[in-house]
Amino acid sequence: MSDEEGQLRRQRDDGFFFGPSSARYPEHDHAKDIRTIEEAFQRFHEANPHVYREIVRVARVAKGGGYDRWSIKGIYEIIRWDSIDTDETPKLPNNFTSRYARLVMDSEPDLAEFFVTHKLTAP
Repeated sequence: MSDEEGQLRRQRDDGFFFGPSSARYPEHDHAKDIRTIEEAFQRFHEANPHVYREIVRVARVAKGGGYDRWSIKGIYEIIRWDSIDTDETPKLPNNFTSRYARLVMDSEPDLAEFFVTHKLTAP
């Protein structure tokens, strides 16, 4: 194992990438209780703030590497890959990618136009 690989593994083991527990829905969350994707996203986001932090971190690494714009789905896949050696696989719902892209761009001035988004069609 190279020094860089060892450092990345230590960062993962320390919870640097994703944390010791995977993303999950709150236990009280049931599909029948959720009326819109936005409501489901808000519940998921509140229960899993580490997902947002990791998305922002990866986006800033990409931006620092010279990317002016990038894909939120690409970031999702990096987070999944980076956590592959952890005890639990993160549960990242794909239908929240556009919500996370908008939240990051609205909340982080340095990433204000980092993701390409389209008009939302689902409530």
